[in-house]
Amino acid sequence: MTENLKAILFDLDGTLVDSVSVIVDAIAKMVKKHGFEPDFEAIRMGIGQPINPTLASFVPADKIPAIAADYTEYYNNVAVKETRLFPGVIEGLKNLSENYLLGIVTGKYEEGAKVSLKESGIFDYFRTIVGGDTTERGKPYPDPVLYALEKLGVKGSEALFIGDSVHDINAGKNAGVRSVSVLGGVGKREEFEEIETEEIFENIQEFFKKIKY
Repeated sequence: MTENLKAILFDLDGTLVDSVSVIVDAIAKMVKKHGFEPDFEAIRMGIGQPINPTLASFVPADKIPAIAADYTEYYNNVAVKETRLFPGVIEGLKNLSENYLLGIVTGKYEEGAKVSLKESGIFDYFRTIVGGDTTERGKPYPDPVLYALEKLGVKGSEALFIGDSVHDINAGKNAGVRSVSVLGGVGKREEFEEIETEEIFENIQEFFKKIKY
């Protein structure tokens, strides 16, 4: 897995940060605030991609910008404080950063990603941070992954992308990057097997152990 490897790209929520339930709750609150009934399954399965496509599955199009804006403000100032890193993340990132270029490719808006990374104490490990609004199209399109590769100055064949949703894996594969998945977030093993993920890890600690420092 580490042959010719120069860069490792990470999804954020559900991969490094235990935040899936916090995100679902925060989006649901903002949807209710605007008078609509949240679709919890749609919200959960939409994590990994930008919030607008998720809301579009059950909220009128003209209401999406206001709900998305309220969610972003609420999450960045309140909900983010309820999240926690998965065990072993700081040590793993510290070790990897000594030998690889690290980047974040998340569906969360770029500013929100920076807030979350700083709140979690891992901001400084990453050379680039790509959010759901950094590129015109977010995951599962390849655009954010390709943008991260350009910023890091590496080829797709020299990078690895790890995430917890099919949106992550599809984005990586669409960009020509080796992609592996981690359980414990949004995605299920059978979903990853169906899209032929290169490797499936039970948790992020297993991934860190597999990568040679």
